[in-house]
Amino acid sequence: MNECTRVWEILQDYEAASGQKMNREKTSLFFSKNTTPNTQDAIKNLFGTQIIKQYLGPRSLIDKNKKKAFNKIKDQVGKKITGWKGKFLSSTRRETLIKAVAQATPTYIMSCYKLPNSLCKDLGAMIRKKKRGKYHE
Repeated sequence: MNECTRVWEILQDYEAASGQKMNREKTSLFFSKNTTPNTQDAIKNLFGTQIIKQYLGPRSLIDKNKKKAFNKIKDQVGKKITGWKGKFLSSTRRETLIKAVAQATPTYIMSCYKLPNSLCKDLGAMIRKKKRGKYHE
């Protein structure tokens, strides 16, 4: 709890020095499973924020098995493109759909992390198959 108090003091110093204030309504805390409910409540009350139960953004810590960590992206792209009825689309419309949806999915993650080459190759292969109208139809 001492560390949290110190972080709080640093935030207060920053607010005083910069004139910028932390928006507590837009701030959320996410805890590991190992953090006790009492500790979570104490930290939440100290910062005056809310606790989120499920974090939907990219993982903040990536372990050594990067391929496993980024498989969610591959699954998301796969789910999106398998649901399309590409055989009913012209090649131009299929191309537009792929660019608008499938290629946009990993963009944010790619701005944060360097994706493994194997994942990029797999995504490229999935997209090429869909362009030809042969991906899970």
